[in-house]
Amino acid sequence: MTRGRWIGVALVFFLLLFSQAAWSQTTGSIRGRAVDVDGQPLPGVSIVVSGEILGSAQRGTVTSASGGFRMPALPVGSYKVMATLAGFQTQVAEGVRVAIDAVATVDFNMPDTFTDEITVIAETPIIDVSSPTFDTRLDFDEVVDLPTRGNFYDLMATTPGITQPSEGNEFINAFGADAKASQWNIDGVNRTTPGAGYLAWTFNEELVAEYQVLGTGASAEYGQMLGTAFNVVTKSGTNQFHGSANFKYQDPDWVGENAESLQEDTPDDARTYRLDTNDRLSVTLGGPIVRDKLWFFVGGEWSNFKAYWPNQVPGPAPKDDTAELYDAKITAQLGHNHRLNLTYNDHENLEVYGESVWREPSTWKEYWRHNQTFALDYSGILGQNTVLEARYGTFDTEEDERAQDPASAHEPSWEDQTTNPSVFTGGPPWPWLWDAHSETGEIKLTQHAQNFIKGDHEFRFGIQYNRMGE
Repeated sequence: MTRGRWIGVALVFFLLLFSQAAWSQTTGSIRGRAVDVDGQPLPGVSIVVSGEILGSAQRGTVTSASGGFRMPALPVGSYKVMATLAGFQTQVAEGVRVAIDAVATVDFNMPDTFTDEITVIAETPIIDVSSPTFDTRLDFDEVVDLPTRGNFYDLMATTPGITQPSEGNEFINAFGADAKASQWNIDGVNRTTPGAGYLAWTFNEELVAEYQVLGTGASAEYGQMLGTAFNVVTKSGTNQFHGSANFKYQDPDWVGENAESLQEDTPDDARTYRLDTNDRLSVTLGGPIVRDKLWFFVGGEWSNFKAYWPNQVPGPAPKDDTAELYDAKITAQLGHNHRLNLTYNDHENLEVYGESVWREPSTWKEYWRHNQTFALDYSGILGQNTVLEARYGTFDTEEDERAQDPASAHEPSWEDQTTNPSVFTGGPPWPWLWDAHSETGEIKLTQHAQNFIKGDHEFRFGIQYNRMGE
């Protein structure tokens, strides 16, 4: 064996040895085959892929000796695929849908040339025959039509095999696995809370381009989990300005008082459920910074909610549950074959615990959470059969369960158990403060081998760096 071949074998062994195989996909691919009217393969057919999300950039390749072609690392979206060869009729497939980590198949049957070209409307297959994975995916149009109440976790819970302890609950069980056995990936970066195993995240649904719930049969690239992978890819800007605005308002008079306390000594004004405030505003905007080269997409969400369940009363200075979510994404198309995404998220949530009639105002608590994330995602086509992907991301969260009244933060908590129910006085019971962070970096090289061992195959090599702490 030559020296150069030994070096190549050693490099492959090193990558396999240190690979963690735990990244997720943010792109998909298109593959197909071109044949003549007799079904014989057509090598050398020029294949060009274009789409709004690429701007003026186009991806190009030619068919192999078997007539096959493959276009990897395409952002989620809709594309047009054109096939041309001298002496044969040009064909165009429109509406080719590329989904997260999925393969869209487009085959061309090319008759001898004549003046007009044939345009066909591609149909997205129900089953991706190239993958053994059981998954469910929804694009944005399907997401907004779902009868959820604007809660990100309720959106995920519409998927078959997913259960929640209660509506809006973030502890989601998938296919019988524990709630902490799943992995949450936002734009390809693992956002699972370190040490907790769930997603400490509130998400603006107006940002979703597509989400995927990956069940059994996940590929070897998904590691460090025992259950299900939840993948979300957010929208990117294009050459056209586009956005959305969604406002939700619920009047207290529209909500019936159909929950009632059976406790005999409950005051009359605290006996039933009462809604006070429920409104949410979500906005997004995307468009070009430099046409065909650089785009932006930003979003914001502001919400307020306050309600009193039976046995709860307003305090002297009652607060609302609030959320302020700010998201930004910059996308750069570097030539035809290289793409870079930079995302930043800043989310702050305040949840005010219900004030029981048997708790003194000094004992009332609130839960505050602040998340900040950053991600850099690159994909590039290095040759007709070689794809390089690199990604780096950070996640920082602060969580504080604290007194609503700072003056009582350090007072001891007392519980009088001689009454039924117990009466709480003093300061808030069991306050706590938790900081957690994670950092992830990964590089993946994919080599597509055509006509290798009686077929086409993909070889993937990667290395990953993870660091997390509390």
